[in-house]
Amino acid sequence: MTVRNSSRPIARVFRATAAPGCRDQLLQKFRSSSAALVNSKVGCLKYRILEPVDASAPEVVFESVWRDLDAVKVAFGDAWQQSHLPEGYSALMTAYSVQHFFVSESSTGSTPAPDENSEPSGMKVRRLYADAVGESRFETTTMLMALKEFAPPAAPLRVSEPQAAQNYVILEVGPKWGGAVPHPSPARMMAFSLSGCTRVTASSGESHTFVAGDCLLHDDTSGKGHSTEVISDLPARWVFIRLPI
Repeated sequence: MTVRNSSRPIARVFRATAAPGCRDQLLQKFRSSSAALVNSKVGCLKYRILEPVDASAPEVVFESVWRDLDAVKVAFGDAWQQSHLPEGYSALMTAYSVQHFFVSESSTGSTPAPDENSEPSGMKVRRLYADAVGESRFETTTMLMALKEFAPPAAPLRVSEPQAAQNYVILEVGPKWGGAVPHPSPARMMAFSLSGCTRVTASSGESHTFVAGDCLLHDDTSGKGHSTEVISDLPARWVFIRLPI
């Protein structure tokens, strides 16, 4: 097999035929284990799970898009052209395969793919807060951004309004850290994920997974709090910026 090296994005497409009665279990594995795996790897841009329109069809697809072919090789090693099966997958499938494709430009030309954390008026931010009875909950807010001169003579950029801050730290959290014990935030903080994959669960039971590029506003400084769990093989790194009360 001749492999062409290229700096173009790569789609890694895993197709599987679910064993009888196992399709829903396999899809759940995609949503948990497969998603956590690719989110923990440097160079993974996004992923999606494809289910057949026919509810009785057994075929399902997990597609991940990578920065380039080198990123795929770093993530999966010498066996990058083979299917990577986390524990518990084999019994749920009767057949599977993996293929790699160059991602071509969209039909609109140079229009970039949308960022799921970005909106025309700003950037989406998850906010963790305590309600009136002390229950921690999530909500989604928008950090407004406008086109401004930020570093002249460079071209204008979309920039948010300046926000006051006190200090910042960089944290590294391993998979065995005891953050599963519910706890409130020690202070109001804006946190930005740098690497790894972290799952945060509010006391309400709602949970969200954060990977590199995601941000979380910690406003639940009282009440029942939240739990934090690293679900990637590698430690998760975050920047925490302490905000005024």
